[in-house]
Amino acid sequence: MLIDVRTAFLLIGALYIILPMTVLLLLRNYPQASVRYWCIGGLTVGISVVLLGLRSQLEHIAPDFFTFTFSNALLMLGYKIRLKSLRMDIGLPFPNLLIAGLMLLFVVLFEMARHSGSIAYRMELAYLWAGLTVFFLARSAYQFERKFHIKQIRFIWVSYLIFSLALISRSISLLMGWEQAVLFQNSLPNSIIACMGIVTVIYSNLAYLGVMLAKSDREGKALAQQNTKLENQVIFNQRMNQLLEEKNQLLSGLVKAKKIAELGALSASIAHEVNQPLAAIRLNAWNLKKTNQLEKNLNKLQLGMLKNIANDANRAGEIISTLMGIFKNETGVAKAVALMDIIQHLKLILASELSHKKIQLQIDVPPNVYVTIPESEIALVLLNLINNASRALAELSEANRVITISAQDNQQSTLIHVIDNGLGVPAHLVQNLFEIAKDSHSEGLGLGLWLIRHILERHDCQIEYQPNQQGGSIFTLNLPKAKQAKANEVTPYASRV
Repeated sequence: MLIDVRTAFLLIGALYIILPMTVLLLLRNYPQASVRYWCIGGLTVGISVVLLGLRSQLEHIAPDFFTFTFSNALLMLGYKIRLKSLRMDIGLPFPNLLIAGLMLLFVVLFEMARHSGSIAYRMELAYLWAGLTVFFLARSAYQFERKFHIKQIRFIWVSYLIFSLALISRSISLLMGWEQAVLFQNSLPNSIIACMGIVTVIYSNLAYLGVMLAKSDREGKALAQQNTKLENQVIFNQRMNQLLEEKNQLLSGLVKAKKIAELGALSASIAHEVNQPLAAIRLNAWNLKKTNQLEKNLNKLQLGMLKNIANDANRAGEIISTLMGIFKNETGVAKAVALMDIIQHLKLILASELSHKKIQLQIDVPPNVYVTIPESEIALVLLNLINNASRALAELSEANRVITISAQDNQQSTLIHVIDNGLGVPAHLVQNLFEIAKDSHSEGLGLGLWLIRHILERHDCQIEYQPNQQGGSIFTLNLPKAKQAKANEVTPYASRV
């Protein structure tokens, strides 16, 4: 049974209008321009087929150029736009200038056929031109499948290939005179072309929707994999940076360890050289004291000076012994000692120097504050901090030079503050203030603050620096809180030295 060809044309036109618009709506979030070209091409084909289906009604109100040439040219243009869409996806150019040239050539040839008065020539040209265009469209769809390996597009190139062969065969049949040149005749060839047109429009649009969804899903997975690779690369880079930082810290630690070892060797050499004259000084002082007991030839002032010489020699020996123990990583005997005793003893030692520099030493330490760090080491820490503070006060007027030592216990620790109102530490030195050879003063070996931190860290203590809001520096020692010792368990620090 033959179908009504004119009705089939109108159905094909309606499908070519509805389906591409539906595809465009469903793929509205797909960013590629090729999708828009595909849908516009289908819409153009649909409009041209509707115009061809309504040709008998339009002949009375529109010129022949519109009903014949323009309608067929619009059909060819729609297929070429779809061809451009596929070639964009596979990366093959199809310039607009080439499309315009082909369309101009078709219009010229079709107008020549129309003016010749031969309907057969027009139909042969239209079928041949459309068949060749659809054939190249099928070829591009096949190349798309080869490139992206998306099987859904096989429906497109197979249906377009069969449709193109049918159109070319119809052109050859007309050329050979095997059938009459009547467009809408309800003949078997026209019915076959119409049925194939319906199948092609449905398959091509539904398959294209599946192709784009599959392509979008694949691109999404590829993007996710790329993001995963980037995240892994970031993690790898972070790990490498961490390893490099650890390497630098290790090298820095090795350099410091080497410096400490060198300092230990140096201190041992110095101690060996210095202890001999110190021993001689102590021996001579002791001999003078014994001689005076027999001859009574020294006055009170001279006896006091002799006592100071002996005490200073003892203190120097004790400092050398303490430094030797520190560099050898020996831990001294830690017994509870009243912090106030240590500070008072240091005050006596430094009294002459502080008086000469016109520096006031203010002490705000409760008598019940005890420390369990070996007293010689905590005394060395405080001595260094006081000496640093006295140097920082050198540029102030003599009337305003003040060093304050305060302490208080909290629930977990004992805090000791050494405060001065000098010029403070320059901002560029703060970060590395406690590093070895980073002393902010021009004199010395740069060991003071580093040695202080090294001594404290040996006993799980910390030191922190902060600028004094009134000017100067605040150094805070954070020591484990010592249990208050009984009176018979604590020997005054001064009596030990």
